[in-house]
Amino acid sequence: MRDAKPSHRIIPPAIERREPGCFDYKGPIQVTDGLPEPWYATGLKFTCTQCGNCCGGAPGYVWLDEAESAAMAAHLEMSIEQFAKKHTRDGGRGRRSLREKRNGDCEFLRTDPDGKKRCGIYEVRPLQCRTWPFWQSNVQHESDWVIASRSCPGMNKGQHHPLPVIQAALLKNHQAGLRV
Repeated sequence: MRDAKPSHRIIPPAIERREPGCFDYKGPIQVTDGLPEPWYATGLKFTCTQCGNCCGGAPGYVWLDEAESAAMAAHLEMSIEQFAKKHTRDGGRGRRSLREKRNGDCEFLRTDPDGKKRCGIYEVRPLQCRTWPFWQSNVQHESDWVIASRSCPGMNKGQHHPLPVIQAALLKNHQAGLRV
């Protein structure tokens, strides 16, 4: 098992969202500058099954920046101040996080009549949500991916995501200061 080195130089591709859990990219991409490739160099499979496991369970944080808060407020047709008061909480160090239900589920997680779990603000969901499961904590080591896949039935199945897509998600999280 090889270590995923954060020292990879990444030139982010243009990414577009096609459907839940599926990304597309436009290359070419320079990835490693001679450094060892990460263990997931051949890419990873993931397609969202809409189980909701990534949006609930144990309490945690879904970090928001000001632009994300503004987009969510507009989507919900409320002021930024109203949105912050009703839907966010203080996460410390001047950061805001989405509120959760008592059971740990995101307050925007909805269950449809067909049993599928869906995001009530999917179109404007935060970066942290958009980049799941391609978080540093899930790809640092292959064993981290295996552990995360135990609670996410969409991992290792469905859409193949090539290395540049994964690294673009990692880079976006890093640039946003997300340590997920």
